[in-house]
Amino acid sequence: MLTSDYNSLSERGSFNKMESNEFMDDKFKLSAWAMILYGLATFSAFIYALFLSLTQLALFESFSFVVSVLLLTVFLINVLPLFCGVHLLKQNNNIHKLALPTSIIILLAFPVGTLVGSLYLWQKYKKSNNKLNSRI
Repeated sequence: MLTSDYNSLSERGSFNKMESNEFMDDKFKLSAWAMILYGLATFSAFIYALFLSLTQLALFESFSFVVSVLLLTVFLINVLPLFCGVHLLKQNNNIHKLALPTSIIILLAFPVGTLVGSLYLWQKYKKSNNKLNSRI
């Protein structure tokens, strides 16, 4: 029964297409893990620094609106690589719309963010370059 299903799928070509799509998305696994590790490290450092400033330095009373907005922005920048990495591992194709600007933003965090961001950009460019060459 299984061999007949395999033969019918391979004759129609849908099985081969499925294998090639899985292989194409699997090439982002390294950059996904790099983004997850980077996101976890920066998120934990942000939480530790925020906890330290609230408890030891007693800056909670002096937080203005501008400082709160800046903290929220830094929080989002730290969570985005984690979010993108998880969805890259899940092979969600729509995450590339968010992972591309995220990788460009984390390029500014030298040296680790530069490595993680450039790894994703390199794999993304390599993938789009392969699509371009296959059309020619």
